[in-house]
Amino acid sequence: MTTNSDLIARAHEEHLMAALAVVLTHPAGFGIELFATLWLDRVEDGRFRIAEYDKDHKMTSEELFDDVREAIGYYLDLRDQRQLGMDYEATPPTTNAKA
Repeated sequence: MTTNSDLIARAHEEHLMAALAVVLTHPAGFGIELFATLWLDRVEDGRFRIAEYDKDHKMTSEELFDDVREAIGYYLDLRDQRQLGMDYEATPPTTNAKA
């Protein structure tokens, strides 16, 4: 049985994937990174690259994808496997922005 929290989590995941796709396919060439160890960006030939870096900022692995959604899915899976992100650290982000 699907619970309400399952539906909310799925909606958040779908919104995150859509938002990342918008950023990655923008002509400016934006990329996304987590703690300078896991990167997702678009390379010159139009493919999407997921790269991992060690503590010395040397690339340790690289995967290329033709499809943005496939790349994003793989990136998010790696993020979950490595537990990268403030949500895994149980440290809520703070904001200095004024409402």
